[in-house]
Amino acid sequence: MGSSKFNYVMGLVSGIAITILVFVLLVPLGNLGGGPAAAAPGQSGYDCADCYNNAWGDFTGKLDRIYEMIDEHFIGEFDMDAAIEMMFRGFVYGAGDPYTSYMDASSFSDFMTRLTGEFSGIGVTVTVCTDTNRILVISPHEGSPAYQAGVLPGDRIVRVNGDPVFGDGLNEAINIIRGPIGTTVDITVSREGVGDINMTIERAIIQSETVRATMLDGGIAHIRITGFDNLTAGQFERALNRMRAEGMRGMVLDVRNNPGGAMDAVLEIADFILPQGVITFTVDARGVRNYHRSGRRAADVPVVLLINGNSASASEVLGGAIQDSGIGVLVGTTSFGKGVIQRIMPLNDGSALRVTVAQYFTPGGHSIDGVGLTPDYYIEMERELTNILSRLPAADDVQLQKALEIINEKIAQ
Repeated sequence: MGSSKFNYVMGLVSGIAITILVFVLLVPLGNLGGGPAAAAPGQSGYDCADCYNNAWGDFTGKLDRIYEMIDEHFIGEFDMDAAIEMMFRGFVYGAGDPYTSYMDASSFSDFMTRLTGEFSGIGVTVTVCTDTNRILVISPHEGSPAYQAGVLPGDRIVRVNGDPVFGDGLNEAINIIRGPIGTTVDITVSREGVGDINMTIERAIIQSETVRATMLDGGIAHIRITGFDNLTAGQFERALNRMRAEGMRGMVLDVRNNPGGAMDAVLEIADFILPQGVITFTVDARGVRNYHRSGRRAADVPVVLLINGNSASASEVLGGAIQDSGIGVLVGTTSFGKGVIQRIMPLNDGSALRVTVAQYFTPGGHSIDGVGLTPDYYIEMERELTNILSRLPAADDVQLQKALEIINEKIAQ
């Protein structure tokens, strides 16, 4: 590649970098996200525009020299497009935040598709384990190909199609796992106490069914919420109305193994349950508070929320609101502890940034980031049972049984 093309690419890099900086500063804080945002003006590490310009000049000069060395000595073909994408990804990686990342156009398109509640893949929700840099399974979607193949919460995906994968390459791994309907992908999961397990899984259309409701004995509704996407609030409203029509006298909300999702979805659901008042509030990088409130009447039946160590993010927003408002109690084990919010910031080439922009707090002003919610009734359950919650008979679910006991006592009062 000649120097003229390289100079053009350098101009492109500069332009996109400037676009990123302006967009981050101008986008208003909305209802999606969490955690510390980009630094406020004057807190970027550079005290003046000249200092910043000098640093940028040093960077471009060094990059120019690196390219000259490669162009002169490298015996293979240099993929400039791939290098630029890696550079963007690496630049954002410098934030040192596992939830802040760069998505290329393909990854961003896939992400937005998943938010709609329908997508093609194997049906598994994952996150990055920051201690090991491994891809950790939060939960397989019930009934999905991954679920049928035996993927369990807590599994670590260590290879895809025979190639090792790691947390800092999460987007690339997801892109490989996803693919045309009817084709297969080979994944290897590492399971505690078992070791590596190889699976061949056929891809399919994943239709997100995030709410399931069952009426148990005594008129107690058991409503499981497995994720929060664009379809969840509507699914919850229909389930709640059906339970009320069947004579609901108490409600067990179950967000165990629920990794979270869209903040808008959990706020809508909380509005069906909580009394008038604060659901949660966020604090951005400038210290600005943004309150989210419920305007409906509170649930008119006893409420218990089930949580565990895989209940994260939006699940914890709901749990903190229920606990602090006094409308119900929490049963289970300490939740995951993700108390930060991300905002998706599209760029003009189809790519996007996912940036931690605020920290959220419970109505009582408590931050759960890195700590989690402490249940009112701490009830442990064996890992093997936790992994099969959707198939576990109610009689064998000790956490659910404790919730039923609490609700029946309240009904009897």
